[in-house]
Amino acid sequence: MAVPKVKQDGTEEPDSPRVEGVAALERGLAVLEALGASDGPQPLAELARRTGLYKSTLLRLLASLERRGYTVRQADGRYRLGPTLPRLGAAYARGLDLRAALDPVLAALAAETRETAGFFVREGEGRLLLARVEGQQAVRDWITIGSLLPLQGAAGHTLTRFAGGWRGDEPLLDSSFGERTPEMAAISVPVFRAGGALAGALTVSGTCTRFRDPDHHAALSAALLRAGAALTRALDGEAMGFDSPKKVP
Repeated sequence: MAVPKVKQDGTEEPDSPRVEGVAALERGLAVLEALGASDGPQPLAELARRTGLYKSTLLRLLASLERRGYTVRQADGRYRLGPTLPRLGAAYARGLDLRAALDPVLAALAAETRETAGFFVREGEGRLLLARVEGQQAVRDWITIGSLLPLQGAAGHTLTRFAGGWRGDEPLLDSSFGERTPEMAAISVPVFRAGGALAGALTVSGTCTRFRDPDHHAALSAALLRAGAALTRALDGEAMGFDSPKKVP
């Protein structure tokens, strides 16, 4: 194993293999993040623009990523994310011990409300869509599982408000209208683990027009509270308070 060159101040020389290896890893991650933020497959020139990397560097990185299934080069020369990433996402979900409990609750919630049901977890200063079941409405929002979004909207407010757990006197429901996308609305409740730790935010989303209807909003809120209570109990959490219809304005 190569020994890195060390300067008098204790830091490694720029040409140290360790430093170069870290830099290459960070460049590879930047490529994956650029593809993840794209609407679809991207040509090499666009990836170079988004990452600020030379095309020659990109080609080397993409070749390594493709060998391990992180990216795929299509017949038209454009690049997209590869099959390794969904497998890692599934492993991440299993690590959180949520998937078995999430799937039936989300499916039932989407079927009952006809709106899209999703589950977000806190990831740094953002919110990660861990699971989602599409609603039956013709007009709905489109977010892919694994998307990392700002802490906005109903789910973002829930993840922020209950980051330290639930005090027992706070209303559980959060609503948002047009915060992330002008035409879309959402309602969210927290889900707790044993000991009161926040597991994530259970959410239904749809159009502002539908969600502003008082009867529909009330029905969605009631269904969401029932689903939040069921998921909390499945995770051995305490579901007291989920019978309250109060929401944060």
